[in-house]
Amino acid sequence: MWTNTTLRLSGDPKKISTKTGTPMTVAHAFTDLGGEQGYGFGLVAFNEIATALAQYRKGETLAVTGGLQINNFTNKKGEAVEQLQIVIDGLSGIKKRSPVHQAPREKKNPMSGADYEPAHMNMNQLNDDLPDHF
Repeated sequence: MWTNTTLRLSGDPKKISTKTGTPMTVAHAFTDLGGEQGYGFGLVAFNEIATALAQYRKGETLAVTGGLQINNFTNKKGEAVEQLQIVIDGLSGIKKRSPVHQAPREKKNPMSGADYEPAHMNMNQLNDDLPDHF
């Protein structure tokens, strides 16, 4: 079964390798239901997609496509776990989480060093030479 969904990472992805040395990244994410945590999924990616997934961090939102499967394993406590897992074959970042502490940026013109405010363009004042129809 294939899925195409948007998920929020619940932790930083973990880079590992398969027994044959293939790059692999695993993560856990959940659906975002209007600010509430929804369903959880295990994520697994290989090769180039594994490298891309490893660049994301906890709290970031991703759009993923891939195969949906059930992963059965025994956790560190010795308990049997059944987890929905997406084997990712397509990935794109949607929204990166803002840094917690971000210094205010000064508005300086790089050419003169003077303070400036960005110009706001009034679309009604544009005078273009494009025809009204194509």
